[in-house]
Amino acid sequence: RTSGADDRRTEPGSHLWAEIGMGSADCTRQMMHSSTLLRRFARALGMDPNPGGQGLRVHRFRKSIARLAALAITQSPKVLQDVFGHKNIEMTLSYILTDKELQSEIERVTRELRVMKATEAVEAMVAAEAGVLPALAGFGGPAATVVATAVSDHRAGMHRRGEEWGAHTARELADILTLRGKAWLMVRPGIFCTKFPGTEAGTCNRSRGAPEPARCQTHCSHRLEEPFLRADVEACLRESVDAYQACRIAGNDLVQAFWAGQVKVHLGRFPDVEAYWKHDPVVLEALAELAASEDSA
Repeated sequence: RTSGADDRRTEPGSHLWAEIGMGSADCTRQMMHSSTLLRRFARALGMDPNPGGQGLRVHRFRKSIARLAALAITQSPKVLQDVFGHKNIEMTLSYILTDKELQSEIERVTRELRVMKATEAVEAMVAAEAGVLPALAGFGGPAATVVATAVSDHRAGMHRRGEEWGAHTARELADILTLRGKAWLMVRPGIFCTKFPGTEAGTCNRSRGAPEPARCQTHCSHRLEEPFLRADVEACLRESVDAYQACRIAGNDLVQAFWAGQVKVHLGRFPDVEAYWKHDPVVLEALAELAASEDSA
């Protein structure tokens, strides 16, 4: 929106929706009266500002908002606060919890996103079997082998039945692997828990309930890590090895033990990374120290 100067000045970056000022150095004023601005925007584009006999208003974009919510609700409600333009996060959460239709749409889209992510993983594993991508398609975590085995078994079963892998086969297998979108919870960016809630237990809670992201363990059989995390893992492993050596030279046994633990945690996250580092003398020393301390305990 273009308007004259007024007193609604805020610091840059303090809100998502902004007005563009004219005749003023302030171009980041918070946008107010969004429904009025939507109708003005429609007229500027040569569109009907009252489609279906009803004026444009934010409420009519509920489906789009729900899709944004599905992308953000499990990871960062603060994003939704910015999208809705609410003053505090409590208002955002209250809005979501009291709107049953919006909740239903968020859940539906969230399931679709989980199936879509699983479909991408299945297609990558198929490409890995064909030699187009590296082993396990570059995925890490114990669940990578599980997913690759599921893909291989599914393809073998289709071959026995005389069927061919088609355009929709990956999606069909993804539906199975995610229980139609109920599983494959994103623990944090790039890391998924493939545990079936209600039927499988995990190291995070030792129960068959929902996963607990805050207690996700790198050695859990349900943990799947996306390929883009490999660079971070390699960097963390290198830093841990260097820090371990520095502490050994300084005689700082307590901190040295901490870095030995970090070496162990990161070492098993990606098979190819582990294969590269597992014969490193410093890594072997760190693992031996950990084993000795665990035996003494």
